[in-house]
Amino acid sequence: MQKLKTLGKYAPAITFLAFEFFALMAFNYSGSFVLFGSLTLALTVLLILFNIAEIKTKGLSNVALFFIPLFLFVLLTAFGTYSIAHAKVGDFSYAELVFIPLGILPMAFTGYMLSVDKHFNIKTFLIVVFSALSVYCLINLFYNIINFGAFYPVIYKGYYLYYGGVRSAVPVNEFAYTLEGFKFIEVDMNHYDLYPLLLLTSSVMLMYLSPRKEKKMFITYCAFTFVALLSLVLVPSTLALGGIAFIAILLLVIFFGKKFVRARKVFKWILVIFLILFALGFVGFIMVHQNFMSGLASNAFINRLFFSNRFAKMYSPLVDNLFSGEKFLGFAVETLGPGLYEEVHLSGSFLFDSFMTSGVLGALGLFAFVFFGFKAFKGYFKSHRDEFRLQATLLVFLVVYVVYISAFDAGEYALYYNIYKPIYLTAPFMLMIFIFSYVLCKSKAQVEEQKAEEVEVNEEQA
Repeated sequence: MQKLKTLGKYAPAITFLAFEFFALMAFNYSGSFVLFGSLTLALTVLLILFNIAEIKTKGLSNVALFFIPLFLFVLLTAFGTYSIAHAKVGDFSYAELVFIPLGILPMAFTGYMLSVDKHFNIKTFLIVVFSALSVYCLINLFYNIINFGAFYPVIYKGYYLYYGGVRSAVPVNEFAYTLEGFKFIEVDMNHYDLYPLLLLTSSVMLMYLSPRKEKKMFITYCAFTFVALLSLVLVPSTLALGGIAFIAILLLVIFFGKKFVRARKVFKWILVIFLILFALGFVGFIMVHQNFMSGLASNAFINRLFFSNRFAKMYSPLVDNLFSGEKFLGFAVETLGPGLYEEVHLSGSFLFDSFMTSGVLGALGLFAFVFFGFKAFKGYFKSHRDEFRLQATLLVFLVVYVVYISAFDAGEYALYYNIYKPIYLTAPFMLMIFIFSYVLCKSKAQVEEQKAEEVEVNEEQA
């Protein structure tokens, strides 16, 4: 142990290596979850070896409780019916299933390690991630403009391409090219929009950067925002324009919430009311699709609200009879012969897809981890361990990503390739796990310090 502690002098090099790894992940380099998982595992081992003196056993035990829901999620996902069925037919590799727990859990632990690493700077992390996203977005943007020209979703709306005399599966305005691995492929427009929308969250920093005092930093974040807007405006879509408006609203909320205490209270109650109504609607939707409440479908209003509309039809197959034995632990019903299965496609919402991929318990584990992660921001903002503008940028980044995967995710985004990518097999999801873990640990450390200070004050008074 003493010899391992001497390795601490090389810890800055490992921290620099971590930044390189985050750059590869933000760039979606190779698009391989096996690569991301193996690099995460290797990075975690190196962080432990070179920062053994920084690991606080007590602190780790305090935050371990927050990782239990994540452990439940990855375990039930990796060994669930959905994953095994897809692995049998080659949609997933067994290596990917192995790295679901061996990649995602180490990423959460990396969040803890870097939260106590004195060489890690969240400001540098954000610059690295946004720089990689900028390069990725520019490459995709240029390739689309070269092939179709600017504003092609508007100019060629309703037009189709023909390959060997066969018409394309969707019109030109509904797909774009993105770099997948080491080649460009046709993907759903929603998938293209994800990366510039995440990059656009960098605009939070512009509200708190001084053009005079922090000229280089201001120019850097102006460049990030400019690239994001170019990618969204020159390849316009409903999601792109809606995403820009949503991020603008978030910026206003942060600005007024920071400046005015009363506005903060108003925003808090609006958020609480919205979450309560959403939770009631979500739980209600699930419950009415169970066998013991099937009679409610005969009611015209309930039928229209929960059964017959377009969104209900999309999500219903994922929650029908969810508490039955076949579906409780995830499902891919094997009815078509050896190794084949009757597939229920990903809906684009992790809120519903998680029940299929991870079962009821696994889905609840993921929901709990996300809930605890957002809740931890309250303590994180109070800690003042990082600058407010950095904290706000992390929050907006996560809000945009979680909203995206709640309604607009395209897990089967390739048009002419067999690609199955539930959120847990993607690079942005890994970044989300890291940020939540980092924030959880920073928040928990603040709570422990406050308790220690209270004990000291009480002892002095005694």
